[in-house]
Amino acid sequence: MKLHHLTSLIATAAMLALQPMAAEKSAAAGSLSTIEKVRSDLVSLDSLVLATSDALQRVKDSAKNPGELKKALSNFDDQYSALEAKSENIRTAVVNMKARTKEYHEKWLKELENMQNPKLKEKATSRFTEVKEEFDKIMENGDEAKRAFVPYVADLKDVKTYLSADSTPDAVNSLSNTIWKLGNRSRSVSGGIRNVIEQIDHTLEKAPSK
Repeated sequence: MKLHHLTSLIATAAMLALQPMAAEKSAAAGSLSTIEKVRSDLVSLDSLVLATSDALQRVKDSAKNPGELKKALSNFDDQYSALEAKSENIRTAVVNMKARTKEYHEKWLKELENMQNPKLKEKATSRFTEVKEEFDKIMENGDEAKRAFVPYVADLKDVKTYLSADSTPDAVNSLSNTIWKLGNRSRSVSGGIRNVIEQIDHTLEKAPSK
């Protein structure tokens, strides 16, 4: 066999052998990148939760000064709209993250099935279980944060609707206690979001590198 033919066959065989590895690496990179996108969005969401709460508090504080009240109401509307838009972006990103992570785990399991050495397969399976559990914890923390976030945003929307219909100082004063309670809840909602961010950081540390 001529040398260049042999070299060509070796190169082709090497490429075929690397294809599953490249696909696995691509799947891992895709999964991790979507998680990183969710993390970035959650950081922004956390800031918006606190900013919206502060804006609503300024509405309450401005009730005594009609000249400042209109500006405070406009700022609250803007912050709420940004919060609502970001929460929708996160919903879409999480759906994508779930799909990419599922694909990643399925490819990883397929690779495990092809392993021949029992001891190495056992170690690899244990590693897979460990990493998957970390991914699952993201969703568990996310579900917990969502249970606090969704009704909180719904109440903010009701306040916005109320004040859009009646933006007088008397209307604002009538919501004084509600606004105070929402301010307290905002800290709890923020804490839930930060728990998800911390879990994502922990998961990314445990996950196989790209």
